[in-house]
Amino acid sequence: TPARLDFSPETNEMVELFRLIRRAHERLGPRAIDSYIISMTAGASDVLIVLLMAQDAGVADALDIVPLFETVRDLENAGAVMEALFTNPVYLAHLRARGMRQQVMIGYSDSNKDGGFLAANWALHRTQRTLVNVCNRHGVLLTLFHGRGGTIGRGGGPTNEAILAQPSGSVRGSIKITEQGEVVADRFANPHIANRYLGQVCNAVLRAAHRSDQG
Repeated sequence: TPARLDFSPETNEMVELFRLIRRAHERLGPRAIDSYIISMTAGASDVLIVLLMAQDAGVADALDIVPLFETVRDLENAGAVMEALFTNPVYLAHLRARGMRQQVMIGYSDSNKDGGFLAANWALHRTQRTLVNVCNRHGVLLTLFHGRGGTIGRGGGPTNEAILAQPSGSVRGSIKITEQGEVVADRFANPHIANRYLGQVCNAVLRAAHRSDQG
């Protein structure tokens, strides 16, 4: 891209963002910013646009591109979107550069607002099963990123119990979970409570991963 940007304001902002990511990588290393989350992902094109921008900035091979499926409809379509990406030669080349690892984020808050508690949680459960199957078919190592909030309506509750409640095969030794501001103090302000909380989370991940390995 040219030094002086003459695109739309939205495109200019996105180009500048990826240039900023490149500068961060040059100064601090690629781990400074190692993933890019695409809010409200609705189709494969949303992901491919980001990949194009990352390639233009020269950071694509050092960046995980993470689609975030938030509404009930988008959650139900997540498997088809990832299938389209995994069969796209350009995206497949990017995946190979990233060790065939794919993060997918699923949103709890917007899906609950969109479809209600029961419909949203059923959609989240089905989506995880679908994503596991799609990734297994294509030899992709999936890490699910759970966008959970502090309240029950936003996916809150005991984290260790939530991990153990995930569908079989969805936790294979790795998982990502947001810690929202309203629960950070409760879980991490006291070192003893923080240590116990992290121990419970690690225990749940290991148990869930073992269950996945057992089929």
